[in-house]
Amino acid sequence: MQLEIRHDPIEQVDCDGVILGWYQGDKEVPAEWRGLNDKTGGLLGRLVQEGEIRGKFREYHFLHTTPPVAVIGLGEKVKFRADRLRSAVARGARMLRRHGARHVAVPSHRHLGLEASTAANCIVEGVVMGLYRFKKYATKEKDQDRPDVFEQLLLSAPAAEAKAVEAGGRRAMVLAEHTNRCRDMVNEPGNRMTPTLLADTAEMWAGQCGAGFEALGPDRMHELGMGALLGVAQGSQEPPRMIVLTWRGGAADGPVLGLVGKGITFDSGGLSLKDAEGMYRMYADMAGAAAVISAVTALARLKVPVNVVGVCAATENMPSGTAYRPGDILRSMEGKTIEILNTDAEGRLALADALAYARKLGATALVDVATLTGACGVALGRIASGLFSSNDRLRDMVLSAADAAGEYFWPLPLFEEYMDLIRSDVADLENTG
Repeated sequence: MQLEIRHDPIEQVDCDGVILGWYQGDKEVPAEWRGLNDKTGGLLGRLVQEGEIRGKFREYHFLHTTPPVAVIGLGEKVKFRADRLRSAVARGARMLRRHGARHVAVPSHRHLGLEASTAANCIVEGVVMGLYRFKKYATKEKDQDRPDVFEQLLLSAPAAEAKAVEAGGRRAMVLAEHTNRCRDMVNEPGNRMTPTLLADTAEMWAGQCGAGFEALGPDRMHELGMGALLGVAQGSQEPPRMIVLTWRGGAADGPVLGLVGKGITFDSGGLSLKDAEGMYRMYADMAGAAAVISAVTALARLKVPVNVVGVCAATENMPSGTAYRPGDILRSMEGKTIEILNTDAEGRLALADALAYARKLGATALVDVATLTGACGVALGRIASGLFSSNDRLRDMVLSAADAAGEYFWPLPLFEEYMDLIRSDVADLENTG
């Protein structure tokens, strides 16, 4: 999709669709949109005055004008956050796609009080991420003549804001594209995204973006003592991979952020077999690795001045005659012995070696991303992700980033007493408590 910044008023931008975000309770058309209101014959203003367009959050209204206008509610001003603009634009984009739009314009929404670059970021991310669909393996589509994305996204902004809008929009385009790449990886079925294919994908993206790449195979893992990851992998015919991506954009002696991702490309539960319903989508158990690969390559593509190393432990967890068993004892790269109580608690084993290897590679701070346990979903539902941290400053930075992205994270405790629940009588640790 081509991104263009236009300095003309929104009503003068040549397009076949417009997206507007509307505050709940607003009864007047903002000054910068009055020309568009006139172009619609005053329809926008009348619908607002008559109470048909109310601006409730996520409420939508479609104006069959020329060009058509999708008006999406932003909710009350006192509750407004930047991510509400992103959400509104995403919904508007999907509406216009259904009506066949290919060249869509969005005004800068100056009246919302956002910085120009922030507004542009939200608009571009909303369109690109909001239009995402995964239909790679569909052989027949009812709407196959309609594009997945628009040909053009036109941002209308005053000339004085041009630099900020351009910077925010271009940055958002990269971040949104890499988010969608992450989604593509997660949506690939297990037979199309094995540990080897995941490593191949990471290598391809690293080459495109200028990031460093390495993938360790089983022999090198044995040399390094990665017994926890290898224990999980031994039930599968697919060889495991420890995927490493690096971006050195900061000072040579500067801190190194370690991003660590769980890459279980299919999780059957091993010999502690999941039920059929619980197993169905376990090809997505590598979402942490997909997020890390996408993040590191995005940082490299944007030339962000930081040092980062991404480490992803990729393997399948399968039942077989060679699979690890409940009661087995594994030795991790750190030298800790782990008694296996449940082979479906495999992610923490793979991550133990990935975290240790990230430290070996010089990481000075670690952020571990994983679809680790259904228990977190029981605690917080599908709305929020659980956040565990032994470093308050790093925790607050992650929470701040989540807030800016419109994500919900909830800090959960790591009390010392919890260690007693995973102490083993025959090894250093148990893999579940």
